[in-house]
Amino acid sequence: MKDPTLLAELSEEDLEALRAMSDEDLAPPPSNEDIFGKVDALKGQFQEENERINKQFKENQARVQGNLQEKLMMRKQRRARKNMDKQEAQAYKQRRKEEVVEDVEKEE
Repeated sequence: MKDPTLLAELSEEDLEALRAMSDEDLAPPPSNEDIFGKVDALKGQFQEENERINKQFKENQARVQGNLQEKLMMRKQRRARKNMDKQEAQAYKQRRKEEVVEDVEKEE
């Protein structure tokens, strides 16, 4: 079976019949839109999707940054609280030590 779209497979009679056809007998050539599609619509759709994706990326980036800042703030608060507890414990030990020394001096 011959493929009529391949000129190399056509016989001499078929080629002569093609040459004899006039331009009016042929189908009109496809337009640029038929060949390439609706490029402007696709460009617009691409831009809209690209802007939407960039907006989502920026929102996610801001959310991640906010979460990081919140975690850092919580870490600072924990460290400050831990340091405060440590200082209070040292102050308590020092007072207790001084009280014991005072009690020993009173007994002597």
